[in-house]
Amino acid sequence: MKWNKEIIGILASLILLAILVSNWSYNVYKNEISTLQSEANLIFFNSLEAAKDRMFLRKTITARHQPGTDSVHPDSSKFELRVKMEPEWHSEFPGEVIKKELHAFSINTDSISGLEMVEQLTHVIFDDLGDLENVQVRLQDDKGEVFVQADTFIIVDFDTTHRYLEQIFLDKIDTARLSKLDAHVFEVTPEVTDHPKAMFTTNPGKLGDVFFGRKTYAAAIDNFGPLAVRRMIPEIIFGLFIFGLIASALIMFYRNLQTQRRLVKIKDEFVGNITHELKTPISVVNVAIEALQGFGADKDPEKTKRYLDVSKKELNRLSGLVDKVLHLTVHPEEDAPTQNIDIAELTAGVVDAMQIRIIDTPISIQLDVSEEPLIMNANVSQIKSVIYNLLDNAVKYSDAGTIKISITSGNQKNVQIQITDQGFGIPKAYHNDIFDQFFRVPSNNTHDVKGYGLGLHNVKSIVEQYEGTISLKSEEGIGSQFTIEWPIVHEQH
Repeated sequence: MKWNKEIIGILASLILLAILVSNWSYNVYKNEISTLQSEANLIFFNSLEAAKDRMFLRKTITARHQPGTDSVHPDSSKFELRVKMEPEWHSEFPGEVIKKELHAFSINTDSISGLEMVEQLTHVIFDDLGDLENVQVRLQDDKGEVFVQADTFIIVDFDTTHRYLEQIFLDKIDTARLSKLDAHVFEVTPEVTDHPKAMFTTNPGKLGDVFFGRKTYAAAIDNFGPLAVRRMIPEIIFGLFIFGLIASALIMFYRNLQTQRRLVKIKDEFVGNITHELKTPISVVNVAIEALQGFGADKDPEKTKRYLDVSKKELNRLSGLVDKVLHLTVHPEEDAPTQNIDIAELTAGVVDAMQIRIIDTPISIQLDVSEEPLIMNANVSQIKSVIYNLLDNAVKYSDAGTIKISITSGNQKNVQIQITDQGFGIPKAYHNDIFDQFFRVPSNNTHDVKGYGLGLHNVKSIVEQYEGTISLKSEEGIGSQFTIEWPIVHEQH
């Protein structure tokens, strides 16, 4: 493949475009990563706050004193915190009641409500008691019991704080549609300030109690990348669309440029060839006329007849070349003037003109037409061009034999035109390509016939312009048959 400046320019443009799209996509990716990191930091901060709110009794806790008073009796001086498990927990926690006495203390309760008393007792951290759904917590005094709501009292210790915080963090991640993240919480110590395998570590935060101590925790995220890529799928699709659109435009431009160059080359070859072919009969006629004028050929009837026959043959050849040029340059036109055409009569005229070309060849043309008139509404030049091109190909690609033209009415709606020759035939491999513009069947130097790959392309275009169809049956070495079907009109006589 020869590298020209257009290909180099297109490739350079596509490479530059790919770099720009890749750089834009990378910046979008970094922005998504930054956004995910900010979201993870915010979620972890909220998880810390939620853990604090749930682990320690605060203003949301309600307390009551049995039998129905809102405050502790003044003579109450000793309290016990009792934790009772439901029966299904007996196997894990033997005994019906797990009792842990804080300490015996006496306080002046004259000005302390039951709620304030409960808040003073929230500095106690208990052993891990498992699922809190079936835990009942109560405060007991000398006179009765003060109950605390089970769903507002969370029993934890430092061994379970880590898991509890991680569970809250993972729940919030799921709620925020970040469930695909591989995340976990770890304890930050002077020795461990960052997770060695994590892609990102959130800002650390403390969790615990001022009385019993606090620990520092952080969350580690391992797989930001895939989630960031999933989030930027619309941007990726848009970038690929833009790249594909511009690449397609450049490729189409290059193909059109190549087509234009090919057309110019064909035009130049056509002009050169047709000029040479036109000059040959003109030169022969000039020589014959000069002979008649200058050498007394007019006194020799036999010589005069021979010169006149040569001149007539060359003039017929010249007429055929002119017809060939005219029919080759006829193209489909939607606004071409139309009229009712007798297909048989028009075809007969084309055959008569072609007979002059084959008068000295072993080729004959046989025309069989239907007796009934077959009329179609079309442009005369275009229909004549179709018949001429197919007949011209049959003559060019045949050494001998009979070319048969059959015009019949396949049904009452269509006219069928079949042109059959006994020529070289077309290999089956090229049947689908034969009507493509500029396509020519490779001859391998066995049949050196001049052509430009335009005739059959124009034929098919004109046939389809008038809602017709054209098909090919051909076998190499036997011949070819082209079949055209056109809708006809019925004239009232």
